[in-house]
Amino acid sequence: MEGINDYVDFQTSNIADVEKEFHCAVDDYLIFCSEVGKEPEKEYKGTFNVRIKPELHKKLAFKALEDGDSLNKAVEKAIAVYLSDAEQMI
Repeated sequence: MEGINDYVDFQTSNIADVEKEFHCAVDDYLIFCSEVGKEPEKEYKGTFNVRIKPELHKKLAFKALEDGDSLNKAVEKAIAVYLSDAEQMI
């Protein structure tokens, strides 16, 4: 499953059963996690809350407006640059 590091698999020879078998595999994974006391991993949805200083929030909002970007787009661009810089250091 995309976004998690655990192994969840299933198989079927009937295309009509793919969705059902997938759901069974996820249910089995959740049962396994419960039995071993592990918190199930969750896929990333692309949304999260960020807490920053109000002045930084204001500056970002004005810069985004100036560039014709939404606040979300400005944050996405900043994260992409941050990750790109980090990858170049490796």
